[in-house]
Amino acid sequence: EKVFLIGRIDGLDKIKFLRNADVFALASHHENFGMVIAEALAAGTPVIASRNTPWQDVEKQNCGKWIENTPEKFAEAITEIIKSDQTQMRNNGTNYIREYFDWDKIALELMSKINSIVH
Repeated sequence: EKVFLIGRIDGLDKIKFLRNADVFALASHHENFGMVIAEALAAGTPVIASRNTPWQDVEKQNCGKWIENTPEKFAEAITEIIKSDQTQMRNNGTNYIREYFDWDKIALELMSKINSIVH
């Protein structure tokens, strides 16, 4: 009664949903990036990502958990986040995305790498 499986959500509805969520969990077995983790963090939602994703920095940035992909570990992490004061985690998540995933910054870094290869 406290967990909702609602299916696909797109656009502004997805952002609204993520902003109102207590936590977002991605128990992926294979993930090359996991855009949905970035979207959840940008919306200010604490995340839980399996170690099959490249999101280990969520723990260093104190905006989520990066855990073994077992039901027990996910249950522990969900419980821990829900019982905690999420204000700081929410702020840390949005700050992390702004700092490390800014399109202008990414474009400059990419151009720098391309220039170093070409020249």
